Amino acid sequence: MESPLAAATSLWRLMKLPEHVLANLQLSSIAQADLAVNSSFKLGHAAQTSIGLSSLSAVYLESLRGMSPVRKVTVNPRNACIAFHGVAYYTVNGQIPEDKSWDSIAGLYSTSGGGHIRIHTNFPHHRRGICDLLNLDPGPETTQRASQSHMCAFSKRTYEEWQMHPQAQALEDTPPVEIIKLRDDPPATQLSNVSKASDPLADVRILDLSRIIAAPVAGRTLAEYGAEVLLVTSPKLPDLPFLDIETSRYKRATQLDLTLENERS
Repeated sequence: MESPLAAATSLWRLMKLPEHVLANLQLSSIAQADLAVNSSFKLGHAAQTSIGLSSLSAVYLESLRGMSPVRKVTVNPRNACIAFHGVAYYTVNGQIPEDKSWDSIAGLYSTSGGGHIRIHTNFPHHRRGICDLLNLDPGPETTQRASQSHMCAFSKRTYEEWQMHPQAQALEDTPPVEIIKLRDDPPATQLSNVSKASDPLADVRILDLSRIIAAPVAGRTLAEYGAEVLLVTSPKLPDLPFLDIETSRYKRATQLDLTLENERS
């Protein structure tokens, strides 16, 4: 397996970002970092690579805004690995909160055909929907029906089986990371109202309409680099407070009920 620095370098070049900026990224290969959190994956490796790249992107943007030369980026591999599972380490008023996010029937199950299926039932409507499907043989047909019903279930597949799946074939030529230009405005190389002492994303405003884990973590990352992130959710939607607390750090939050006419206007 390539080192975290080699992986980061490959991704940076894939995005066609300036080569000289890579000299400011320092990552180490410490195998013990992968043992910091129990996982089947090289979590320390992945954590170092992704955190290193996001940090390097932030300081590169900081330089483009005229706030600072590109600063050095170093990532502690063990700390990065633990940060990837930060939900297990935070406290509220000095106490570790009880994790009530995992439903009692969520998990991995053997199937009658010798395979395995994993179901997620952590929201009430997911639980009800999966229970409605239990009269089906839990195989590929079940996962397809679950998807069509907006439920959350998937079959475990070998690498060979996955390569034959339509989704794998659709992703075959898709790069892992893309930068997509949205408009053709001239670049703003320096913003006069941002001081050189500010964070890299100071004066950037982000509207976060996401939920659960992946996208909220992306919003939190932007907030960590100084962006003003407003998380908008609804009191009518089910939530997972144990996860929401950890993924909402550095954000402001509000609730909006679009079923009410006065809140739609």
